[in-house]
Amino acid sequence: MEADGPCEPGFVGIRFCQECNNMLYPKEDKESRVLLYAPAISPGECWPMEGHQGQVVIRLPAEILPTCVTVQHIFQEMSPSSTVGSAPKDVAVSGLDLDREEEFLLGSFTFDVAEEPIQTFLLKNNPPRSFRYIKFLVKSNWGNPTYTCIYRVMVHGKVVNLVDNGKSAS
Repeated sequence: MEADGPCEPGFVGIRFCQECNNMLYPKEDKESRVLLYAPAISPGECWPMEGHQGQVVIRLPAEILPTCVTVQHIFQEMSPSSTVGSAPKDVAVSGLDLDREEEFLLGSFTFDVAEEPIQTFLLKNNPPRSFRYIKFLVKSNWGNPTYTCIYRVMVHGKVVNLVDNGKSAS
């Protein structure tokens, strides 16, 4: 199925990469993984990362040619502290080939807390291939020195191969 534009939800999804993140976050608990799937956004119910930077690897249910990434954070008015300093600011998105231990930069962008809490970013670098693993790297946040929160990340693209059920899609 062809989407109307590069960021249309012809395919949108995330799946937590347990093996990948165990290397990065060996002490994470199972409940924190579910937060990446949460249908509603509530203050404090996020993927927290210690400090002002960090990363998470997303395992997609299918290989895709990624075109866009959507990031969501809470409205400032929803925050109990009336600030969104824990929101990601400067972000880089990469496709990972775990077999070859290669990483391909797909794009970098700034999530602007003065704009809407849901922002979609076109990935500017044409991917050399499809990916099942996407690394979401937060280089900085909006001023919180203690932690950074990711509420929701959606990866958009064209499905190349449905891995989980063995079917092929185009």
